[in-house]
Amino acid sequence: LPSSFVFVIFTLYFHTMARTTNILVVALVLGIATSVRAHTCLLDPLQRNGAPGALTKVADPACGLNAAPCGGTKVGSPSASYQAGTTASITWVKNLNHYNSAAPGNFTLYGYNNGMRGPMLYTVADTNTPSLTQYHADIPIPSDAQPGDYVLQLIYYTGRGFNFYQCADVELTASN
Repeated sequence: LPSSFVFVIFTLYFHTMARTTNILVVALVLGIATSVRAHTCLLDPLQRNGAPGALTKVADPACGLNAAPCGGTKVGSPSASYQAGTTASITWVKNLNHYNSAAPGNFTLYGYNNGMRGPMLYTVADTNTPSLTQYHADIPIPSDAQPGDYVLQLIYYTGRGFNFYQCADVELTASN
């Protein structure tokens, strides 16, 4: 075969392979980006901006907020009201399983008041439960807690070098 013909064949093959490789790389990147988009949603109290597909759609974008402290969401109206001296029932969903047996993460709840993080309210280890598993915590509210607007923050520490954040705006009223 003439060397120019071999060169043309090689060039076409190389460009075809490069295009195929680029398509595979793009598909892989898109697949990874999609897989790290959705992870946990606060259901009760309802997180900022809602969570319409949290219980039915694995990798729901509403559940994949990874900017601290509240996933980049803005303060809104309270989605729940609790009374001092009672118990707040909190429910969330692991929307996409990121369990890491080498370094298990956890789900942790914090309270915020006036932009300041308060003490940890609750934590539970992440286990290899499937996507769409619901979690529940009962948080006692001290009877002397100050009435006002607060933020409940849920963090899914994945143990994989990335975390997910959700916040719910809540109101606390005085005890009777």
